[in-house]
Amino acid sequence: VVLELANGITNARKLINPSVADINLTYEMALTILFRTLFIAYAEDRDLLPYKHNEKYRKRSLKQKAQELSGKSNSEIAHGSHHWNETLELFRAIYIGNKEWGIPAYAGTIFSNDRVISEAGFLIDNISLENQYFEKALKSLLTIDIDGKQIGPVDFRSLSVREFGTVYEGLLESELSQAEFNLTRDKKENYIPAKDGNTIYVKKGEIYLHNKSGARKSSGSFFTPDFAVEHLLDKSLEPALQSHFNKLDSLDDVNASEELFNFRVADIAM
Repeated sequence: VVLELANGITNARKLINPSVADINLTYEMALTILFRTLFIAYAEDRDLLPYKHNEKYRKRSLKQKAQELSGKSNSEIAHGSHHWNETLELFRAIYIGNKEWGIPAYAGTIFSNDRVISEAGFLIDNISLENQYFEKALKSLLTIDIDGKQIGPVDFRSLSVREFGTVYEGLLESELSQAEFNLTRDKKENYIPAKDGNTIYVKKGEIYLHNKSGARKSSGSFFTPDFAVEHLLDKSLEPALQSHFNKLDSLDDVNASEELFNFRVADIAM
């Protein structure tokens, strides 16, 4: 998904020989689009957006797009950029609201198109990704494909915040580069210059994704194991919260309301 978005952005911005700064900004734009899309897909499936209750929104929803894209092959991709234009309208509706679609203004930095707040968001609002890139990205993200057989739209309700964090951390551990040579991969899946007879995985001039040591990124999960997290919560956070609630119980309603959010947590490891 990230590669399709990055290539679409590179094409839309007409970057022939992008600088390191251009590539880094392209990566930031691709991640912003990815997480905007994930936000909407998750919110639709969790009834945080009016997919089930507003017909005008439903016709423009990502779930509707997922249903349309299920079963379509990459050879059937439509010309033009209507998928991007329609999705961009969703991004704008999330940011500023749309009464007709039943969407309040969520605002938030990730959906901002204000250049002062987000250079990536400003540029996203002023480009158009062709279907040959964006439709492929949407299909990969929103639909399930098992052994080449399309099953249907992904159900995002089961995703947890922890899983979003795993995706985000893995992508932050990676970066985009432009290949100076044809590249193949060694046994450890590091990208290396290709020699005659090697399988070419990345052609000279193409944008590719790798981790910061040059290896192909396949997993980015470096979170604390679940058992350790649960232990920390049980032994530190929950007792602190209980102590805070006990204090609130000893106050009258007015003072308790004022003190309710007077509670701080420091995650020193972060």
